Amino acid sequence: MSFKVEINDLSKYRAQLMGVATLMIIACHAAASYVTMPEILKRILNYGNYGVDIFLLLSGLGCYYSLSKFAEKGEEGGVTYYKKRTYRILIPYLLVYIPYCLILLSLGEYSFSDCLLCFATLEFWLFHRGAWFVSLILLLYLFSPLLFRLLDSRYKWISVIVIVSIIIVLCNIPVQERSNSVLSNLQFAFSRMPCFVLGMAVGKNCKENKTIPLWWLFIVAALALVERKILGMTSAMAWATTPFITYLLIIVIKLTQRFVALNKAYLFLGKISLESYLTNITIKTLLLILIPTYFNSPIFNGRYLQYAIVIVFGLLAAYGVNRLYIFIQNNLFADHKLSTLKE
Repeated sequence: MSFKVEINDLSKYRAQLMGVATLMIIACHAAASYVTMPEILKRILNYGNYGVDIFLLLSGLGCYYSLSKFAEKGEEGGVTYYKKRTYRILIPYLLVYIPYCLILLSLGEYSFSDCLLCFATLEFWLFHRGAWFVSLILLLYLFSPLLFRLLDSRYKWISVIVIVSIIIVLCNIPVQERSNSVLSNLQFAFSRMPCFVLGMAVGKNCKENKTIPLWWLFIVAALALVERKILGMTSAMAWATTPFITYLLIIVIKLTQRFVALNKAYLFLGKISLESYLTNITIKTLLLILIPTYFNSPIFNGRYLQYAIVIVFGLLAAYGVNRLYIFIQNNLFADHKLSTLKE
């Protein structure tokens, strides 16, 4: 048995990992949707929240790959880089959220200004609602060229330690304001940033097919437990355990590769990962409003049928949005060829 971790597996199995992370998010959202279940099952499903950290880890890796290509050609490529990244996020986002906001507007749940804030991805920072992941990732994309410069040097790991330490300290400062204040929302979102930083940091090692000892992952995970117990830090600590969890998922993916249907399911979900996240939270929110208001049937007791509808129609809608996104970018933004980019 090899006790070395091949970092390139992050790139090799990126699509499958995105698919598994999508399943984790869907499972995690079941508990957040008030589906009736035993407390122990709810705690288990809550670990699906690590799917977000896996997304951020892989997003950081993808940003490193993109930026390194520009650097290898001797180009800054800032405008092109930002276009590629923002188109991939904003086009599916608007395809989902424009009809979503119009429905909420017609139901009296949103005002016109609420819709504008939603379209601008600002409502999370102000009200702690909406697609917080999108609000965060757009900011991370904005600053990723600066991170690339810091992390593509001989002092890379010193920079990682400094950046992650600063984030941990800032995100654990008690906030005296109300729980949905802008400051608390910033802490909530940026507590997940260390995984993005880590993804960018291992980008070069990934490209060079480097390996690391398995026990490093145990040490980093143990470090998080020590900091939690001794220092009482709870926020921004997912970065320490995410690499180990990701490694375990890669092992599962490798072991199940011979099951063709399962591997195709991973790849399919990975392809629509962003869209499924958006449709899951929007359909879930709409049903939480519509069913108590318009439907009183006992078949919705326990919210099992309700969340089954969220899953099925969410995935179908996500696939449709993904196909529409590909059509739009191929016809309106054909010069960028976004859908063919590996990163």
